[in-house]
Amino acid sequence: FPSAPGSSGPLVANPGFEATVNAGPIEGWTPFGVGTYQVVEGGAYRGANFLAVDNTGTAYQAATTSTKFPFQAGEDLSVSLWVNAVIASPTIVIYVNWYDRSGTQLSSVYVSQLATGGVTTWQACTGVVTAPANTSRAQIVLYEAAGNASIGIDEVIVRSGDLTARSLVTNPGFDLGALDDGQ
Repeated sequence: FPSAPGSSGPLVANPGFEATVNAGPIEGWTPFGVGTYQVVEGGAYRGANFLAVDNTGTAYQAATTSTKFPFQAGEDLSVSLWVNAVIASPTIVIYVNWYDRSGTQLSSVYVSQLATGGVTTWQACTGVVTAPANTSRAQIVLYEAAGNASIGIDEVIVRSGDLTARSLVTNPGFDLGALDDGQ
């Protein structure tokens, strides 16, 4: 995914899970909920490793959170990641938690989701949200939302900048109208 004009580099530590192997702590990420969380060598989207989240419970019972990172109110936050089905038909759901200077959580906001449909090849999931007033820190939350499924996660890239003002489509608002003769 290209970075937007004015955006910074990745904001989360260990976005490709390369700093951890197998059963060790997952640097930059904290698993919570039921199931197992393991960095797997080989078969990654990019690099050598990816995170496998095995949700042995029901929907939304397994997740991992990034460490909190500085973020400015009013800025856009972009999250892009790659997922694949390891077992069954997992779904990734991305949220961002916003915090103020005192560490109080302001809100938890939905960013995006992707149902893998059981597809074992890597698929992209992306989203953009804007930080609310009084935000000084952010945290990414990645849920396995189907339940009783395992999902692979790789290349969790989080960036900031003006990400809503650009479009890759010519005339995205359809405000040029149609030609009378269809040409």
